[in-house]
Amino acid sequence: MSAPIEKALDSIERGDAGKAVASIITMLTNPESVQSIGEYGDTMKAMMALKEQQQSQVQGIIQGLLALLDQEVANVAAEKSSSTQEDKTKEEAEKALSDACQEVEKVQTEFQYPLKNRITSVQREKDAIEEQRAGLLEERERVKEETTHVLPKTRYNISLYTCITGIKWDYECPPEQIKGYVSTSKDVRPFSLSSQQNSKFFITNYLWDLVESACQAK
Repeated sequence: MSAPIEKALDSIERGDAGKAVASIITMLTNPESVQSIGEYGDTMKAMMALKEQQQSQVQGIIQGLLALLDQEVANVAAEKSSSTQEDKTKEEAEKALSDACQEVEKVQTEFQYPLKNRITSVQREKDAIEEQRAGLLEERERVKEETTHVLPKTRYNISLYTCITGIKWDYECPPEQIKGYVSTSKDVRPFSLSSQQNSKFFITNYLWDLVESACQAK
């Protein structure tokens, strides 16, 4: 910057209008000063343009930062909303699960005791069947024993008693009847007694008396 211009600016800053005007007149009458003023004006214009460009860039940066801030705020709000929705969904799922568990417990409670009673009843029936089976097996063994050992012995005893006493039994008569006859080489004496009307003692004595009388008649 030239000296006249500096003097004029200093006078203006100090408020000395007279010196400032004198300095300006001196500059305007001096071709070099006029050229310096033109160069100074161009420099100032360039500086102003640069300043405006920088301000524009700063404004763009600020706007970009504000946009990023708005986006960040929107993201935070969206995340908060999403988190709230997730929490709500989680609560609904937990409530649904709790309701389902309660329903299952209710069903189990309703069917637990009938099912338990049914299982107990089935177990009792099974035990009864097992007991009957054991009884049948025992009875089969007893019948087998009688068939193998007792029955032949009984038949032998009956045959022996028949030979000794001469009594022939009627096995086709009703169960409550004791029927048959006593036979000897010369005589046949039938008998028919009711076990419901006569005692065992009477029947036994009657038969022995019948056998004795038949033997005496030989």
